[in-house]
Amino acid sequence: MQEEVRGRVFVNPLYMNELQLHREALPFLSFVHFEGVMSYYAYVKQGFQFFNLHIEQMLFPFIHMQLVGETVWYIIPYDQLPKVYDLAGAVYKRVWRVECSDEELQLMGRALVYSKSLFPSEQMLLNANVLFQKHILREGRTLYTHGGCAHFGHSTYAGKTISVAANMATDDWLHDGLPFLRDYFDWVGGVEKIVQRHQTSWEKQKLNVRSPRAVVTHALNLCPLNFACSFLRGLYADFELLLVGRDPICRFSIERTPEMLRSLQTQCADIVKLIHCHRSFINGGSTKHCTGCTQWKKQSVISKHSCMMCLCEDDKMWPDLPTFVNTRPTYKSN
Repeated sequence: MQEEVRGRVFVNPLYMNELQLHREALPFLSFVHFEGVMSYYAYVKQGFQFFNLHIEQMLFPFIHMQLVGETVWYIIPYDQLPKVYDLAGAVYKRVWRVECSDEELQLMGRALVYSKSLFPSEQMLLNANVLFQKHILREGRTLYTHGGCAHFGHSTYAGKTISVAANMATDDWLHDGLPFLRDYFDWVGGVEKIVQRHQTSWEKQKLNVRSPRAVVTHALNLCPLNFACSFLRGLYADFELLLVGRDPICRFSIERTPEMLRSLQTQCADIVKLIHCHRSFINGGSTKHCTGCTQWKKQSVISKHSCMMCLCEDDKMWPDLPTFVNTRPTYKSN
């Protein structure tokens, strides 16, 4: 067999997140540092290690480069996620021994996916008609894919495995990312209504598995809520600037018709309202302000208004605020 040609393009790990300096990069919108987007992650593993099935929390595309060792990756296309949720629901029904509707099974199945609790076999994926690709990532090779592609895998190297990864957030994220966030917080509202009943069933059966509430809590903890709040607020402000004929720092390549911008603003507002409705459940029973909104409040000219997750002092809630002013720092090119 002909020896496989190694990757010819080397990506310096120090510049993996260089795309974030591009004028179309979205991180300019946030005052909250988001690990993995404004910086990159380094993974150092020893021996045979697994990473469970998951998607990127904000659906940002990601790049992953193997520096030392070898890793097997399973990539499931974004359009296969409904089948993945059904598969996870079937696992939940079998392991947690619960009788419930298909809708509830999918809600709890999604909790298993969002909490990184599954490592399905290839046969399980085939039996569920889930399309997937298998890649072997060797030293010097780089993987780049859509953040909504479910992925999992394992290292095959007995020694040390080293890799680096970063998320790439550009304005093409708006087409999939905003609808996904809306769908995610709809899921939060659905699972909030049923988790206690599933928790009670688990307690009665005294099952030797993680409780349903622990699975859901882990899933919620993995959602970068602070970043999402600040990020959505930045988007809304930038769309407002475009509508009044001013250019924001982030140069959008999206269609700039007033109808399109208003539509995007509406999506941002709807998601924020969903977060507000479920803030107590997301915070584990607490109605405290989220850090992201608190930091925004400190640096914004609209600081008299409260966090977008909580009701303001005058009982008004974002986005019904005065005209936004772009208060972010400017960047000068050399």
